[in-house]
Amino acid sequence: MAHEADIGSKRLFGQNPFAWVSWLIGIQHLVVDEVLGAADFQWVARATDIVIKVKSSLHGAFIVIIDIQFRFEADMGRRVQAYAALAEEKFHLPVYPVVIYLFPPGPQTVIPNRYEQAFLGFSSHRSYRVIKLWEEDARAVLQQKRHFLLAYVPLMRGGDQPEILHRALEIIRADPALADMEPVLAFMARFVYDREYIEQKMGWDMTVITQSPLYQEMKQAFLAEGEEKGIKIGVEQGKRETLLHSLELRFGSVPADVVQRLQNLSLEQLERMLDAMILAPTFEAFLAELPNGTNGTNGAPR
Repeated sequence: MAHEADIGSKRLFGQNPFAWVSWLIGIQHLVVDEVLGAADFQWVARATDIVIKVKSSLHGAFIVIIDIQFRFEADMGRRVQAYAALAEEKFHLPVYPVVIYLFPPGPQTVIPNRYEQAFLGFSSHRSYRVIKLWEEDARAVLQQKRHFLLAYVPLMRGGDQPEILHRALEIIRADPALADMEPVLAFMARFVYDREYIEQKMGWDMTVITQSPLYQEMKQAFLAEGEEKGIKIGVEQGKRETLLHSLELRFGSVPADVVQRLQNLSLEQLERMLDAMILAPTFEAFLAELPNGTNGTNGAPR
């Protein structure tokens, strides 16, 4: 691979914020004024929080807040409501909230795009835009030359077709301005394609990927989700609960027998399985790496 994976989601947005905002909102007549950071807005601490100040000839100045989530959680609406209210108070501007989900939830889950609360005769509500990445058409990204989305093609509808992945890579390698996207594309492809295909057919070094800031960004986001649930990171049971919660974020509900198998893992094995969880393209692939015996003595990860 020509580049180390030294690019995270904020930098990826920052390379072409106009294209991102135009796609997310669906309007072209706007100007991106500024991509804001933690110094501008105190709650911008998570690696997947993005705040952009925009100006439009029709709508004036406003704030776009973007939250990238691995999987839907029921309290997402309350979180969007809080962030949007804070942004309105801070900047005295209207707010356009967007939530991007990377992985689909269970088959019975309905993902809302509105938060509502009623209490003692008072009510509040907040609508927000929801992007379900798995419903976006990977082939359309290629045909419509939405090159700012190329790194996410593997997670889109049709992104599991090898010719789509190879075409996205061809486009990236043909344009030096897109060079930073290749490690991100490789990283996202690992969620869909097995390691053998990634390394032998695509020629990507997954060791470089797992040592990259991008990988660490995603790993820390999973750990942060665990901390939000009140989990104490650093002790064995905390690691076990974090792994279980992270599995639910990525793949949905975890069978009871798998939960029991997690109880037998040592602290070192829990660390390895957290890495395996992030990189596994399917739940079955994760199970193939999961030790079976007491204290993980059988079938240890390679």
